[in-house]
Amino acid sequence: MAHGLCKPVDGQHMTVLIRGRRAKVLSVSLEHTTVDLDGMEGVSPGDQVTLLGLDGDEEITLSSIANAWGIQPLEALMRLSGRFSMQSMETPLTHENSPY
Repeated sequence: MAHGLCKPVDGQHMTVLIRGRRAKVLSVSLEHTTVDLDGMEGVSPGDQVTLLGLDGDEEITLSSIANAWGIQPLEALMRLSGRFSMQSMETPLTHENSPY
C-alpha cells in the first residue's frame, strides 16, 4: 500500500524470508504487514525480514512478487517505494517514533 506492498490477487499468496525460511504474509495494510510465524522457532523482534532477494538458500524474486500481485515485474519494481524500515514489536509504533 503506502510502502509499496500490495495485497495478492485471489488465489495467490506472498511470502517473506526470515532467518532463511519462508513465512506467509497474512495481511497487508496501509503501513503494516502481518506475517504468520507459526513454526518459526527462534524468530525474535528485530530479526531481518527479506521482502525481495536472498536469505540463506531461499530467494524471493521480483517475478514471484509480480505474479502474486497479478502484474508485470517492472510494475512491481516501480511500486516498491523504499519506505521500508525495521520496527521492533518490543517498541510499539507511535506517532512519536514513526519514521513517516
